[in-house]
Amino acid sequence: ARVESTAKLNAAVKKGEAWLGNNWSADSNPGSSAWPLFYLEWLCRSLRDTPKLGERDWYPEVLATVLKAQQKDASFSLKTSTTSPTISTAFALEFSEAGPLSSFQDS
Repeated sequence: ARVESTAKLNAAVKKGEAWLGNNWSADSNPGSSAWPLFYLEWLCRSLRDTPKLGERDWYPEVLATVLKAQQKDASFSLKTSTTSPTISTAFALEFSEAGPLSSFQDS
């Protein structure tokens, strides 16, 4: 029964990875305009050990989106977001903490 459960879990994870590979965006939350920086922070934590989604190296794309969201007063806000700058800034800071360390090391 345990082997069957593990096989089902692995199949579900593969289906989820395939969906993300086809639907993810570095610019917006797929299917929703709400909480874009939360979505990017969640994506980063979820994919910490996954360098690519499909054929795309996802982290540099997401990092560019987060960096573009920084405002002159140092807060973070995306034009597509209705989330307050305070909450968006908290998610942006969480994103920076959650990133894969290998992305910051020299090749």
